[in-house]
Amino acid sequence: ARVRVPSVRDRAPSEAPTSERPRGQRRIDWIEEVLSPLRAELPAELYDRLASALAATIGFDIWVWLRDVGQLPPQRVDEVMVWIGRSLIEAALREAKTQPSRT
Repeated sequence: ARVRVPSVRDRAPSEAPTSERPRGQRRIDWIEEVLSPLRAELPAELYDRLASALAATIGFDIWVWLRDVGQLPPQRVDEVMVWIGRSLIEAALREAKTQPSRT
């Protein structure tokens, strides 16, 4: 399956946040929305692990770290962040193939 991961700048999650939601929930909502085509291909535990890993590796905080500490130019930061996301998704799909069928 091919998953297109749109930039956060492209769009926001379809559901607007409320004040009762925990901090960072919009990031999780966006990730869940983007990963939804993979839900049927991944065991629940692996899907949840992938969503958590992506949440830890995307967003403004990692962008700032790559710029300030990593001293990468903006274009390179974007490339690294896309590479991280693709690598995690590809690893999850490979791992799912090694697990017993969920029929």
